[in-house]
Amino acid sequence: MMDEAMKPANNYMPKKIKKLKLPVSGTIRLKVDKHNYLQRMGMIDIPQQSKELAALRKNGAEILYATIAIEKILGALLSTYLFGTRLVHNERRCFFENELLQSSYLTFAAKKAIGQKIIHKYNLLKGSQKNTLESNLKKIMDWRNAFAHGTLINDIHKGCFIEYFSGSSKELTLDDELWATVEKCFADTNKLLAETVKKLDSHASANNHSPQNRETN
Repeated sequence: MMDEAMKPANNYMPKKIKKLKLPVSGTIRLKVDKHNYLQRMGMIDIPQQSKELAALRKNGAEILYATIAIEKILGALLSTYLFGTRLVHNERRCFFENELLQSSYLTFAAKKAIGQKIIHKYNLLKGSQKNTLESNLKKIMDWRNAFAHGTLINDIHKGCFIEYFSGSSKELTLDDELWATVEKCFADTNKLLAETVKKLDSHASANNHSPQNRETN
């Protein structure tokens, strides 16, 4: 028999979430033979291609959201290194996380660089794992920049790709091979980073490494 606490309230009605329709920044360039047609992204009306373009935008948004999740794990690594085990409440940790990690002072690139130094310092990953993580984080930064700042191009001969700048002009082909690579890269990166935070937290607990053990907040 279902526990009373598990039963949904009789008057509860799930709310339908409004789907936003906003003008999207950036451009779409359609290449037809030798002619280029530029339109503001989100302002184009080509029915036969709208589903494909919508799917590309959705995948791009997923990459941006997933990158934010990766950045938060990097932040947790920095916070654990500085303030010890997360099992102990610490006001300075709260200040650091709210005022620095969630601000623009520490960029993704900065968190990535500091995080890798911490991983190396405590040998939190094996050699091959370190290399994989470094390579994956570089790819993720590239993909994020491509979808945040690049130009989406739909070429009737080459298919869909993004032109963007990262040290030099680059192209990223948007096909199933890329999406499979993206999925694996994010999954592997999440796993490796979560492992480093867990190991560092265990190290901090074992060594009683917490600012609260040295001074009163």
